[in-house]
Amino acid sequence: MKIKTQFNITVAFFIMILLAVAVSVAITNKQLVFYNQQEDIAGNVERSARELSYISNSYLLYGESQQRARWKSVSASLAADLARLRPDTPEQQALINNIKANQERLKTIFEEVSAVIEDQARRQSGFFDPAFIRVSWSRMEVQNQGIIFDAFRLYILIDHGIDQLRQRNILLNFILAGIFAVFLFINYLLVFHRLLKSIAKLQTGTKIVGSGNLDYAIEGQRSDEIGELSHAFNQMTADLKRVTASKVELEREILERQQAEETLRQRTAELEATNKELEAFSYSVSHDLRAPLRHIDGFSRILLATYADKLDETGQRYLRNVRESTHKMGQLIDDLLNLSRVTRVEMRYDSVELSEIARLITMELGKDEAERQVEFTIGPGMTAKGDQQLLRIVLENLLGNAWKFTSKCPAARIEFGRAQQDGKSAFYVRDNGAGFDMAYVGKLFGAFERLHDEGDFPGTGIGLATVQRIICRHGGQVWAESEVGRGATFYFTLE
Repeated sequence: MKIKTQFNITVAFFIMILLAVAVSVAITNKQLVFYNQQEDIAGNVERSARELSYISNSYLLYGESQQRARWKSVSASLAADLARLRPDTPEQQALINNIKANQERLKTIFEEVSAVIEDQARRQSGFFDPAFIRVSWSRMEVQNQGIIFDAFRLYILIDHGIDQLRQRNILLNFILAGIFAVFLFINYLLVFHRLLKSIAKLQTGTKIVGSGNLDYAIEGQRSDEIGELSHAFNQMTADLKRVTASKVELEREILERQQAEETLRQRTAELEATNKELEAFSYSVSHDLRAPLRHIDGFSRILLATYADKLDETGQRYLRNVRESTHKMGQLIDDLLNLSRVTRVEMRYDSVELSEIARLITMELGKDEAERQVEFTIGPGMTAKGDQQLLRIVLENLLGNAWKFTSKCPAARIEFGRAQQDGKSAFYVRDNGAGFDMAYVGKLFGAFERLHDEGDFPGTGIGLATVQRIICRHGGQVWAESEVGRGATFYFTLE
């Protein structure tokens, strides 16, 4: 029997073992997918119960109808998740029944509490009995904690089932691997003596060639695969001989590459040193510039306060212009330092609630200019992976620009949401403000580049450059679309 035939038999048996393993893995994976889905659903149930607890507290404290609607939505989602659970043990079924019963009781209690709160709201009394609040909270919390506890137990049971399934699959694969190993061992014993002599010749030839005699050739006396192997060995020896002839050239190339790598390491070290020097320089310049600016501003303020009666209106206006210029210079220094800082700060990736950050920023903007009437629209539940502090700077700049450039609109609108752009999910900030000419969009994200007169819309021209650097550090892109007098939309992606 030829070696090839023996090999084919071994391969056929190996394929059979692989098929058996593949079938086992396919069945196990199908079961694992089912269990993982059930595990995810159990986790959703637990999270929904925790959210219901939070919403219940908020509703009891403030009695807002929006919270009541949100509670019903989360409760409906929890019920839908329970309906999707498929228990495979009596213990899991019992836990699911307990969760459903607790949810029904919780729903009943919440409806009772809602009726009382709505009645108080209709009477416009604005008063809620503290004892009623405490009792209602305790009753709902008991049910919520029951759901959370049972959902956690269900999650553990499903996870335990996944571990058992994996262990069974490992044991089965181990048994199949053992059978295959035994087959290989028997096959090895059958062919060992037949091939030993030919292999010994190959071994001798290998030692001779390895000692440096590249003119040696193994005489092939067999017509099977061993003879083919001897021929291939002789061919390899001839190739090795040619390779040896080019050894000097190869060593030269290796030396050149090593030198190039060493040069690259030196330049990298020089670049790191330069960056550190630039950082130290920027802080030094900041400190050295701030001191004279403070002096100019301070003495100008003293002149206005002390010698106002000795200066005419033009002189006072000049001093006010000096103070305003020092303030602008200070702001420019701060913006430049922030621009430099965002390229050096260490990234910390977390799940960031962009909708909540945007909501807080719009509240701060509204406090600064309470007389303005601006319609804000913020998409709910928008999250992203990234550095929370840096992404807050992005939204502060984009929303701040939208606030600034809609300052002359009687009915200003600012929107933060998410959309599909070229098959990718992108966030956007849109306004109906002054807009800009798209012919100058190439200058938009450059430092100190301004597309509007500073007298109309003040600023340092650093904000969008900062935005672009932060988005680039997140592996994303930022771009804008606009039309003069009809607002602008800024899009950005993350990774």
